[in-house]
Amino acid sequence: MGAAFQFTVKRDINRVKINLRKTTNGLPLNLVSDKWLKEYEKTGKGWLRILSDSIAPRIQTGDQILIAQVAPSNIHIGDIITFWRNNLLVTHRVVRKVREEGDVYFIERGDRYSQHSLIDPQSLMGKVLQIKKDEKCYMLDAIPWQIFNRIVGIAIYCAFTTRLISSKVPFIPRPLKNIMNRVYKLFALISDKILRVILLRSK
Repeated sequence: MGAAFQFTVKRDINRVKINLRKTTNGLPLNLVSDKWLKEYEKTGKGWLRILSDSIAPRIQTGDQILIAQVAPSNIHIGDIITFWRNNLLVTHRVVRKVREEGDVYFIERGDRYSQHSLIDPQSLMGKVLQIKKDEKCYMLDAIPWQIFNRIVGIAIYCAFTTRLISSKVPFIPRPLKNIMNRVYKLFALISDKILRVILLRSK
């Protein structure tokens, strides 16, 4: 039953064309050197520079991120991952994990976008562990950042669920829509407050 439900989720995502978006915001393959790729494969970690604001304000153009190879089971809702899409390295947030036939798939979204896509485990490059902004480093495995990322991930998934329901049900009762919108706004408000506290304490 679980596998059938997960397949339905993937089929629905395809049907509403959420994962057919052509992403142009990413790091082109020709800017990633063979030396860097070999070193990453050897050490399991590597620094990259962000070239777009798709996940701003958490990560902005010019920031550097440290990514590390991790097992898909160690990636959770709200975590930020880097993955291959065609010849681009894209860094977005995980808003849901989907399991099917032993494999783990991720539904991702950039914080500034309204569209989602499904990422298979073979496309996964790594998980973002650190963000470097103006020579200041933020450790995403610290408890405040973990809490913040979970809240943001849940808030974004609420918006995703509302959109998915809207695609399947012609008419959604207004009270249900209002509840979903309020939940999303509440999580967004909490996440913004937590982000301010984290940034203030790190100064």
